[in-house]
Amino acid sequence: MHLRELLAEAVGGVPQAAPGRCVHERAGVASCRRCVTACPRDAWQLDDDELMIDTEACDGCGLCVAACPEGVLSQAGVSPDPYAGMVELSLSCERVKSGADDWRLRCVNAVGLPWVAWLYRTGLRQIGLRIGDCEACERRTDEGLTYSVVRFNRILAQRGLPQIGLHTLDGETVANDSEGRLPRQGGPALSRRGFLRRMISATAAPAVDPTEASWK
Repeated sequence: MHLRELLAEAVGGVPQAAPGRCVHERAGVASCRRCVTACPRDAWQLDDDELMIDTEACDGCGLCVAACPEGVLSQAGVSPDPYAGMVELSLSCERVKSGADDWRLRCVNAVGLPWVAWLYRTGLRQIGLRIGDCEACERRTDEGLTYSVVRFNRILAQRGLPQIGLHTLDGETVANDSEGRLPRQGGPALSRRGFLRRMISATAAPAVDPTEASWK
């Protein structure tokens, strides 16, 4: 197994919150529930007194980390730092067989807008996805990686800057767990490729100079 895969197996556990940074600690009244609503396993619990996480329910998917608008949450060993300076980056989820150089995550949607922006500033211009059946996955979200790339590309387009290309890679599904799958929300059935094609079409980028790494 590749070193990065070994690291991925060892990390991605229960998220940790930076002390004193959560809005619920800093404000007497706060309405933010982003981590709570992002969790597909209802691991986060928020009441009038405190925000808690059920460590037994948490599977370390990282969706709450990406959803937190204050950057309060983190997971040991899960960071974009090792991929700084890469023009092309391949990401794979835990349900497929990853490539040798993939950034392997429990869920690619753990990569939120702040990480997309940071990687772009270090040189990233293309993202390849090697993923399972997102339509059936319990971690499916409308505000995942694709959504973050679309939002960021809109900002880049407004500034006349090269955008990030996003495409799928062929990946062999090695786990297709039916546990906790969400029911289909109506509409015609889509294959995995069809679903991804629909989601990714909005991020199609023109040819760009891959050496361009400035941030304006």
